[in-house]
Formats: sequence, structure tokens, C-alpha cells
Amino acid sequence: MAMNYGALGRDATPRIGEWMSEAFTLFAREWQTWVVQGIVFYLAILLPIGLALGVSLPALLAAIAAAGPAGQSSNDAVLGGAMAIYLGAMFTAYPVTLFLVSWLMAGMMRTAARQLRGEPISVGHLFSGGSAIWPLVGAGILLYLGVGLGSACFILPGLLLMGLWIFVHPLIAERGDGVFAAFRESWEITKPHMWMYLLWAILISLVMSAGSLVICGVIATLPLSILMWMISYRDAVGIPGAVSTFGTAGVYQGAPTAYGPAGPPTAAGRCPQCGSVVAAGAVVCPECRAPLPASPFGTPPGGFPPPGA
Repeated sequence: MAMNYGALGRDATPRIGEWMSEAFTLFAREWQTWVVQGIVFYLAILLPIGLALGVSLPALLAAIAAAGPAGQSSNDAVLGGAMAIYLGAMFTAYPVTLFLVSWLMAGMMRTAARQLRGEPISVGHLFSGGSAIWPLVGAGILLYLGVGLGSACFILPGLLLMGLWIFVHPLIAERGDGVFAAFRESWEITKPHMWMYLLWAILISLVMSAGSLVICGVIATLPLSILMWMISYRDAVGIPGAVSTFGTAGVYQGAPTAYGPAGPPTAAGRCPQCGSVVAAGAVVCPECRAPLPASPFGTPPGGFPPPGA
């Protein structure tokens, strides 16, 4: 069930320069963990396709090399059989890859949320996204179809949808929203600033793919793009207990605050269900996703401090 700590009173105005600067700062602080997560991510998602190619491609190449004149039934049968094995292996690999991408992407988003809350992060948090796999698979398919159909209509509609639905994946991975609720809420949050979120979505995509231009660069650019994504999600939607590095998170209950909507993370506690360390003010455990008791710290005397205080 989705936890209701949404965007009431939040300021969803994009601050692209600040978000990018903060992402670089946070990546630099934990670059070893992020780079290892990037390596594991890409090795994991390349494994199914690598196995499929290793099993089927040699047989296909051998059949092509041994093929005689076209029209001979024996040659055609061998070549057709090898082609069927190749296509079957590849069609099997792609769903497995989609499953792995959804699982590990959720883990990276939850790792970023932990860092934004000031909690310790580790390579193992890459595998913390199990509860969000199937909703993210469904959302990924719907997003691909929607953006693809929109792009077929003179490109721009597809790009706009990419910006309007930019928070679908974080809403599912971090907050536990259902698929259709995530699409609806992302649309409502971003619609007033859709052109700026279009630009932000393009920048995230460019950073995510820029690493492919440099050998192994993607193991750094993928985590960096995830941090960019989750920083914007924190300010537009809210992550309980998350602190803005630059003290510019939005407005909550009419007062400017540098904290997420659950208030300042003044101390750390432990989840009563699994014992994991959680930031004070968090309303859901980052490990087991169990709802947490209300923060005992409440609103500090005099209200929340102003940004930068």
C-alpha cells in the first residue's frame, strides 16, 4: 500500500542548476560505492544477453558458413533451425534483462534516497528493490509505449510525456505507489512546469547515456543520473528525513525548510520490524518498507529552521 507522504505544500519548481551541482557533490562523497554499484549493475544486465549470444550465435555463424546454394532443403533446414535458436535465445534474454533492470534500478533509487536522508549506503543496497520489481516492469512497458506513440506524432509529444512522467519510477520504487497512481501523480506534479521537466528529463537521459562514449564511463554516469533524478524527486515530491545539501528544498506547511516533509532527521533510530538504521522523521523503513511509528522528535521549538540555517 502506498505511504501517503506526498507533495502537499511542496514547491515543484525545477532548479536544474542546483540539482546538478548537488548530484555531483553527493556522488563525489560516495563515489567508491556508486562506481561499484554501477559495475555490478551493468555486469548483471549484460549477463542474459551475453549468455544468449554465447549459446546461439556460434551455431548460427557455423550454419551460415556451411550453407551451400540457396534452395537446397537440407541447407535451408539447418540455417532455419540455427536462426530459430538464435531468435528464441534473444527473445528469452530481453524479458530477463527487463526484470534485472527494474530490480537494480529500484535498488539504486533506494540507495540514493538513503544518502539523501543522511544514512550510510553500501553496494548491497543495490539489491534492496525486490518489492518494486513487478510494478516497475509494468510501468516501464507503459512508459515505453506511451513515449513511443507520442514520439511517432512529430517527436515533441513523446518528449513531453517523458518529462511529465519523470517521477513514475521514483514514486513506485521509493514510496510504493501503484502503477496508475504513480503516472497520475507524476503528471499532476510536473504539469505546471512541463517544459522545464522536459529539459530535465533530457539532461538526465544525456548524462545516463554519456558514459557509453567513454570506455567504462557508464559505471559513473548511471549513478550520477540516478542522483539527479532522486534529488529532483525529493524537492518536488518529498523523501521523509531527506536533507538538501544546499538548503533549498521546497516549502512545507507554509514554512521554508531544508528538510523532507517528515521534518529534520535530528537522530537515528532502528526499524522495529527488521532492526535497520533509519533516519529520525522517516515514515517507512528503507530496507523492509514497513511503516514506522511517528517521529518522537516532532516540530522543533520555533518551527523549522530557514534554508541554510
